[in-house]
Amino acid sequence: MRKAAWVVSATIVISLMFMPSVQAGKSGIWKPADDSNSFYIQTYSTGSCVVIVSPNGEDFYVFLEGQCEDRVNALELFGRQASLDLTFSSDDTAAADLVIGTQSTQYALDRTFEGDCRGDVQGIKPLTNSLGMTFAYIPPGRFTMGSPESEPGRADIENQHLVTLTKGFYMQTTEVTQGQWVAVMGSNPSGFAECGDDCPVETVSWDDAQEFIVQLNAMGDGTYRLPTEAEWEYAARAGSDLAFTNGDIGDATAHTCDLDPNLDEVGWYCGNSGDSTHPVAQKDSNPWGLYDMHGNVWEWVQDRYGEKYPTGSVTDPTGPSAGDLRVYRSGSWLQVPAASRSAARKYDSPEYHRTNNLGFRVVRSYP
Repeated sequence: MRKAAWVVSATIVISLMFMPSVQAGKSGIWKPADDSNSFYIQTYSTGSCVVIVSPNGEDFYVFLEGQCEDRVNALELFGRQASLDLTFSSDDTAAADLVIGTQSTQYALDRTFEGDCRGDVQGIKPLTNSLGMTFAYIPPGRFTMGSPESEPGRADIENQHLVTLTKGFYMQTTEVTQGQWVAVMGSNPSGFAECGDDCPVETVSWDDAQEFIVQLNAMGDGTYRLPTEAEWEYAARAGSDLAFTNGDIGDATAHTCDLDPNLDEVGWYCGNSGDSTHPVAQKDSNPWGLYDMHGNVWEWVQDRYGEKYPTGSVTDPTGPSAGDLRVYRSGSWLQVPAASRSAARKYDSPEYHRTNNLGFRVVRSYP
């Protein structure tokens, strides 16, 4: 996708009218049948949509607030006020009326890509480096970061706010493994070393993770870093606004080690871990192809810790500019389900905090 050179915020409304033969959220990429304009509609298996248009060579993105239903609200982030009416005549054809300002243009649309657009957006497939670290492409987007007050297990430091990420990135599909760590660093710090090369590396501080990244970058096989806290939560949610990527958390199980059905499908926590880490990618992935975003080991992120998130909308946040503590996310094999929620966050010393339930994953710059 083309990148915009500026950011302008303006509220718009998009009306989506679906024929009965087309289900809301049917995944695919739609574009003009005659290639008359760089116009894309991406629909995801989660039911959300993104509209990307470059009329007259000027790009803007529309990240929808809700699902692709009869009527949704959105924000135009890279252009002028606009509206879009869609009518699907079949599973693979549609008509669109795009109005930008006072100019109206009609398009005949074809679906050019089937499947979940995330992970293979415009042919951007997952990639694997020479160490066997696999990365899924995560495109730009908007989401609500934090948790609602009604979510069982939430903390006051999870106040909800709107976040826009304007740049795509590659997220490692698993936590960094013990085998990958040894290949770069030469020794294994893990408390569960007997778990094996495919288990997540743990007992590493934030500073240790940074040294791993320095050595990894020196290998000349891409540019790597820790994800920002916002990138991490955006990727973990994978379009969901619930406690876990696959559903909500139970009131009765939030603070116990009893079985939580949704978490059991996607992560290792105190209720199913047997008091140990497990090889990565053994539970279900989220819709964007990422494993173990809930549990197994906590994951360091780049940001310093701030007691509260911003109260307003933010774009490409990187956390406080000063502070002695760093954030980690995900929950672990040791924690109750509440700790593995997408919004859950912890923090500690970047120099000294090393435990056998704390590791990390990295992102790789795109392109």
